[in-house]
Amino acid sequence: MTVQTYTATATWTCPAGVTSVDIECWGAGGGGGGENVYTGGGGGGYSKTTAQSVTPGVDYTVTVGSGGNAGGLGGSGTTGGDTSFRLPASTIYCLAKGGGSGGSGGSGGASASGTGGTKYSGGNGGAAGAGYAGGGGGSSAGTAANGTMERRRILTVLAARHQQAARLVDAALFRR
Repeated sequence: MTVQTYTATATWTCPAGVTSVDIECWGAGGGGGGENVYTGGGGGGYSKTTAQSVTPGVDYTVTVGSGGNAGGLGGSGTTGGDTSFRLPASTIYCLAKGGGSGGSGGSGGASASGTGGTKYSGGNGGAAGAGYAGGGGGSSAGTAANGTMERRRILTVLAARHQQAARLVDAALFRR
């Protein structure tokens, strides 16, 4: 069995003799909130389609979603891109949704909006912590379970006179 992994959008031409494929897709994570928002983006969803019929010599589109961008001052960030395997401008055989943007904690890529026989949702992004602590990003869905919400206090900015320094406050990971 030959496995091909794509990290960028591409075209896959079905080789001679291949009549079915198994497809796995992971949506990209959403970008976290920017300054004065501080919430995490949602993790990407997962979808799997098995024994999908394909036709030798036909081109299929593999779309790999891009990760969301972090928000600027007061911004929520952007959503993560969807990942899919499809006929160009036609039937979608497998689709995993990207995670939501930070803002009030980005939602994970929703399995209900995906396409495939096996689907899991990404984890939700965490809420902002005290002070300047950012919320953790939601974890990606796995091949057998939904993602989880991660809460991390990343750093606190200390202002002392005219100098600023950053220090790690708490890197412990809490899962709900």
